[in-house]
Amino acid sequence: MPTCVVVDTETTGIRAADDRVIEIGAVRIRDGEVAERFESLVNPGVSVPWRITRLTGISSRDLASAPGPEEVWARFLEFSGDAPLVAHHAQFDRGFVHNELRRLGLVPPSVDWLCTVKLSRRLLPGLTSYGLGSVARFLGVSVGTRHRALADAEITAEVVLELASRAAEQGFEGMTGMLALQGARYSATGAVPRHVETLRREVVPHLPEGPGVYRLLDGRKKVLYVGKATSLRERVGSYFVAVQAKELHLRELVRRTRTIEVLETQTEIEARVLEARTIQALLPPYNRAQREPGRRAWLRLAEEDGRPTVSVHAWRGQDAAEWIGPLSGSTEARGLAEAIAAVTGATVDRPRPRSTWSREAAAQVARAAGRVGAVVGDREVRSGWNPEILPELARPAIEEAMHRASEELAFEEARILRDWLEGLERLEAEGCAADRLAGDVAAVSVGERVEIVLIRDGRMLGSCAWSRSDPGPEALRSGLVLDLLGSRGSSRVFEAGGPVARRTRNDETWMLAKWIGRGERQTVVRGVNETDDAFVVRLLRMAGEDPARDAGRTDSNDRHKGAAA
Repeated sequence: MPTCVVVDTETTGIRAADDRVIEIGAVRIRDGEVAERFESLVNPGVSVPWRITRLTGISSRDLASAPGPEEVWARFLEFSGDAPLVAHHAQFDRGFVHNELRRLGLVPPSVDWLCTVKLSRRLLPGLTSYGLGSVARFLGVSVGTRHRALADAEITAEVVLELASRAAEQGFEGMTGMLALQGARYSATGAVPRHVETLRREVVPHLPEGPGVYRLLDGRKKVLYVGKATSLRERVGSYFVAVQAKELHLRELVRRTRTIEVLETQTEIEARVLEARTIQALLPPYNRAQREPGRRAWLRLAEEDGRPTVSVHAWRGQDAAEWIGPLSGSTEARGLAEAIAAVTGATVDRPRPRSTWSREAAAQVARAAGRVGAVVGDREVRSGWNPEILPELARPAIEEAMHRASEELAFEEARILRDWLEGLERLEAEGCAADRLAGDVAAVSVGERVEIVLIRDGRMLGSCAWSRSDPGPEALRSGLVLDLLGSRGSSRVFEAGGPVARRTRNDETWMLAKWIGRGERQTVVRGVNETDDAFVVRLLRMAGEDPARDAGRTDSNDRHKGAAA
């Protein structure tokens, strides 16, 4: 970015021929950074209208002691020199600057003016507003105090630096390139293709506002990308706004997209699960980061030759050992294994360190475990094999060891112990997901919305939801639950096609466990002999609803049973 001066003015109105400048702020950009600043109030000898005072905070009283135009503009010309000038709505600021100088009998400098509004319109097509605040927020520029000259000039400076990098990507480099770009025809600046405009105007506004999964397809109906959204209309619409400002792979994705397909879901967690299943089945080319499932891990707690052992595994085995998982990854699993071993005296089945760094890390872990062992002493905690009891037994010992390490300035060991505590807290909150989600489970979430998710052996079967503020009849909500229960094994049980890999099943169980462990959740395992009607009553009670059997409820139940027959 070449040297330039970004300028902003605050005025008594919008007509340069009649109104006056009351404040000027400017910053000099040199080598891509803000190097110098200039700021001054100006006393033009006229009063400040109340609407301007309300907008800027500048009153006539503030200007009474401010320097006059002669002094301020002389200082500004010295500051700006012969550098190009940059402004947001440059025509506005240039008109006021030139008129103020002419009033003083001075010749306006014959320098180039760069307008960040014109640049934004060419580089960020599709924004709903090109005001300084809107453009800055879109580019990730912090917007603090507004409508003061220096503050707005500093925001504009950050904006022009962002725009300069995007202009360079399109071959418009340096000040010469940006000056050419601001006056170029839209067809020469990579304007949005016609099919993108069609999708943005004719398809996106008609998408659902609720959660769901979307698929972007090319002209041959090949799925390019699969995503989830809490609001399908808002999320999908974001792809087709300011296309040229996006990263290269996103611009390419939008350029290739010809069709949008969406599947609305009742809940966000259902959308997350369906997204993961679909990506694993179709392997869309633009889902690079999600094509490989997460590397979840399991802990195995067992007695080997009379000695308790803890080991980390990628999958859950089918033996009689105690299994904990799936966990977020092998790092968390190893930490939990070390914590369990330190408290219970078990042996950790760990690989031999291969490098100097890993040997030192292993030594730090061993010292941390030794501190816990010293605290535990002769206390019997072998019953900690039970995942529901383990955190309660282990936490006091690890906390005491951590405090001792901190007091002795052994901060690395204290950090390891803190990580163990955090892992135990997560284990206590989420428990053993596989055990909690075994069999047929209905998980109820009660927050601003009531969400019910039906799960079988750690895999989702479906969900339903309603707003707690919805005054609708209880029979309607009963009908939602009955439809959910009746959908098992039907088209509502969405499968992306083909067998599901074990790692994908791990991912799904982990997602569901995280969802259940967040906020005010309860879980019910459905009894074999319960009828649909009795189970619905239980779920509605858990959701805080009145399970009274009114006429509407009976009709809904009858319709459901008739449909099932």
